[in-house]
This record gives sequence, C-alpha cells and structure tokens, in this order.
Amino acid sequence: YLDDQNLHPDEPFFIQDAQLSINPWRVLYRWPWDTFARKYLYPTFGIKRGHMIRQSVPKFMLAFIGFEFFYYYVKYCHETWKDAQRVATMTLHPQIANRDMIEDKYPGLIEKAYPVFSVGNDFYDLGFKQRTYFRNLGETQRPW
Repeated sequence: YLDDQNLHPDEPFFIQDAQLSINPWRVLYRWPWDTFARKYLYPTFGIKRGHMIRQSVPKFMLAFIGFEFFYYYVKYCHETWKDAQRVATMTLHPQIANRDMIEDKYPGLIEKAYPVFSVGNDFYDLGFKQRTYFRNLGETQRPW
C-alpha cells in the first residue's frame, strides 16, 4: 500500500486533451505570456509559483496601464468651452513657493497667471471668458 504512493519518475503525465480548450482569440492574446511562462517561469519558479506569476503580472500591467491612461486624461485633457464632451474635472491651483518674493518683484503677476473670477455669471464658463479671439470685432455691419 505504501509503495503505491511513490510516483513513477515520468509522473505526473501531461495530457494535452485534459487541458482547457480555449477559443482562437484567447489563444492569440495569451500566446506571448504562455510562451514566456513555458520557457522561463515554469523552469525557474516551478509550476505553482510560475502559474501564479503568469496569471498576476499581466493583470497588474493592465491595471497600471489603465491607471496611466486615466492619470493622463485627468491631468492634460481639461474640459473647455470648445469641446464639452469630456467628463468635468476640477484642477487645483498649484502651491506657489515664494509668493511674497514674486509679488514684490512682479506685482500682479500671480493674479494674471491664476485669475480668480468673482462675477456671479462665471459658473461653468469653461474658459470662455479667457479666449483670445473674437473678442473685439468692432461695430456690427448688420442693418438691423
């Protein structure tokens, strides 16, 4: 009975038909990581740890890339009055070091760089009042 517990040197057997069959699209997008796992991860870390690394690293990479896309979108793609299709994000004014020194050397510079609107009708204006074109077109030529 105890001798039956000892495995033959060829065991465990790898049976291809016993593996989970997956559709061609999954075969295609899993191919790079499966190849990497078969050639490097399984011989180096063993089946159990190699499989854990094979399953977790691509998921972490995908989450990291998704986070980077989200960070780029929030930081650089602000909503303006020209294209109001984006999700509204609110930007904070940066903390300015040496504010007093800058104000002494260049009076009014910080207010020009970061204007604070106090007019009641500037709510959700999306930078329309800060536009630089079509501001002063002169008197209208319309007859009415």
